[in-house]
Amino acid sequence: MANESTSRTWRTYSPPSDTNGRSRHITRMASPIGERFECIECSGHSIPIVLEDPDALTRSTGSRMWRVFVTFCIVSGTSPWPLHVRFAKVAGASSRRGSGLFLVDVLDSARREARRRMLQSPCTRVDPSDPAFDVVADQMGVTWLVAEMLRKPRLQPVQLQIRLDGVSQTGHSGSHSLVDSRDLTGLGLQYCHARLCSLEQKAIARGLLGGNGDADEENARLVHSFYEIPSNRPSREVEEEVCAHLATFPEVLTHAYVKYEADGLLRYCSHLTGLVNRAWRFLPVLTAESENLALSRIAIFKMARNTLATCLAIIGAKPLSKL
Repeated sequence: MANESTSRTWRTYSPPSDTNGRSRHITRMASPIGERFECIECSGHSIPIVLEDPDALTRSTGSRMWRVFVTFCIVSGTSPWPLHVRFAKVAGASSRRGSGLFLVDVLDSARREARRRMLQSPCTRVDPSDPAFDVVADQMGVTWLVAEMLRKPRLQPVQLQIRLDGVSQTGHSGSHSLVDSRDLTGLGLQYCHARLCSLEQKAIARGLLGGNGDADEENARLVHSFYEIPSNRPSREVEEEVCAHLATFPEVLTHAYVKYEADGLLRYCSHLTGLVNRAWRFLPVLTAESENLALSRIAIFKMARNTLATCLAIIGAKPLSKL
């Protein structure tokens, strides 16, 4: 199937069938990915599809079935050899007994949960009557779901608890639960990123930043202001706390790539969000005592925003600038 408007080409196959009708299961699992691809705007070049036991599937239906499953939706021009990274079992997602649970059910449930929390949050700025509200809710739902699935080591079981038409579908106890999470890491990251984007827009409106100027020149100006502010300023401790955490990002990112583990990256982002929320109270920008002090604080918040945006893109979520 070719989509001319986006210049993306999907490789589609006619999956082989076994006696259990497993090919139909594959098609029903993969179809929601294509439906949501444009809306979610995945930042990567391919969409990962996880099997509970790929070795067993390969043994039972042949290697072609495995290749069909993991390359069902791959963007044109990328490597035809997908990387297989093992994950633990997702409890509560079995379709072998009772009513089946498919990817579309999980995505719809995540969107409903994100929408509910957006309506409750005083920080939400998008009008619920705006057609963009549901699009943002879909993106927020994916961010929440991905963050909750990845914020524990990938070989640690995850308990999936979602509601389908008012019926709760629950996995085994003792695993990490999606609904029991109190910090809602993914939603917090998006709200923090949007808040920092809003700050930059307000700084542009006040004339502190140039809206359409040269980015390198603007960044050089911010760095210059950062080093020009007095060293005995009262806010120095808070500023250095944020900067010290930002300085560890390359090491955290390298470790995540080497180990193929995203939990450390999400812990880093969660801590950064907490530091930014604290700095928000002690580092006012629009009411700063001097322009240099305001610009130096903008530099810190801009570095934090860029770091959060990078982390969101790495886990496959679109950084949102307005919520």
